[in-house]
Amino acid sequence: MAVVGAIASTIVRSIVGALTDNDLPGGAGGGGGGGGSSFGPTDVTTLVAAETDYWICRNYQSLPLAVWCSPDGDYVMVQGQGGDAIDAWALSTPFDTTVLADNVAPTSTTGLTLGDSLPRGLWMNPAGTFMSWVGETAETAITCTLGTAWDMSTKSANALYDMTADGVVDPQQIFWADDGLTFYVLEKNPSLKINQFACSSEFDVTTASFTSEYDFATATSSDTGILGFFINGTEIYLNSQSDKLWKFSWTPGDITSMAIDGAAQSYTQAQVAQSGLWMNADYVMYTDYGGSDGVHTHTWGPHE
Repeated sequence: MAVVGAIASTIVRSIVGALTDNDLPGGAGGGGGGGGSSFGPTDVTTLVAAETDYWICRNYQSLPLAVWCSPDGDYVMVQGQGGDAIDAWALSTPFDTTVLADNVAPTSTTGLTLGDSLPRGLWMNPAGTFMSWVGETAETAITCTLGTAWDMSTKSANALYDMTADGVVDPQQIFWADDGLTFYVLEKNPSLKINQFACSSEFDVTTASFTSEYDFATATSSDTGILGFFINGTEIYLNSQSDKLWKFSWTPGDITSMAIDGAAQSYTQAQVAQSGLWMNADYVMYTDYGGSDGVHTHTWGPHE
């Protein structure tokens, strides 16, 4: 895993290095609505069902609910309800959490509240200077900036958008488009929807307005445990507590165009409380807040 991670990091570094001049909060992105996370199409059946690592962070995140990695793999971030915080760990080997001892102290942590008693669904820009999540209790979309990239201790005050009037119930995860003018919010059971919002100012959540939604209940056979999603160019993935990864195609920028793409691929971890989703060309990560409180890592097989 370390060798693969190092190779992936070298490739990503060469790409990201040419994009750092982008001064928008979203940084340079790739693919429609990918927030710099687009890595080309995948065959979901190549997901390796058995995990390559399970890293425990319970001492610092007793209820880890979302994970995110920097594009170069040098940092992994975990958001948690238990500590009402977002913590960052530096990785000596890119994308490889096996180099972290269980319950090792984070490199940095947020010193300000996350703005809701049930924070969910971390998203970060490729530059590591903008973060966003949702609040399940108050149905809010929340953003902030970091004064120093990937340093959680430099977090600014929160900006909020109340989604209650838009009918959003129990939001679980948020994902921003590359241009910062659109974001998407996942609702858990009983709604089972992805909502689309437009912003009149780039990455300014206070200027948001609801535009459309997609109900994925029928497509996923009413899988009620979906608590994470990830947008990769023309693909959208849904992560489920029923130990499945669902894949959809879509026309970027139009959430109503989502269409199921084959059968779901199963994990073999049998986690009943997995949440969130992050992925790149090599790895898939999600958190588990009902077992040992940690981060699972799986790998992809050959791509399409």
